[in-house]
Parts: sequence; C-alpha cells; structure tokens
Amino acid sequence: MIGTKQAAAILGLRPGTLTRAVWEGRVQPPAKGPGGAYIWTDADLRRAAWALLGRDLDDTVSARMENGQ
Repeated sequence: MIGTKQAAAILGLRPGTLTRAVWEGRVQPPAKGPGGAYIWTDADLRRAAWALLGRDLDDTVSARMENGQ
C-alpha cells in the first residue's frame, strides 16, 4: 500500500491530477488511512490505470520504463 504521491508517480501523473480524478468520480476512491490520506493498493492502481490511461498498469509501467521515465 502506498500514498497518492507514489501512486501518481507509478502512473506517470501528478499527484493533484490523480486526486482530482478521484474527486470528480473518474477513479474509484481507495481506502483512507487513519490520518485521512488515501492508501493505494495494487488493485486501486490497476483500476486507475484503466480509467485514466486506458491501459493495464503493467503496460503503463513498461511504457514508462521504455521511455526512460
């Protein structure tokens, strides 16, 4: 489980972009931790990748690695 900053980095997005997508209902919100911050699981990341990027998380990570990101 990771925070929004790390989740956004994996997806190749800015943290604000990912948070805004949750607020706008484009991404199913992950569970929140005791402090109220989102806690992203692998399943949450996979849903977000499909919803925002139109591809599987593995394809997203592979594409970013090929581009040197």
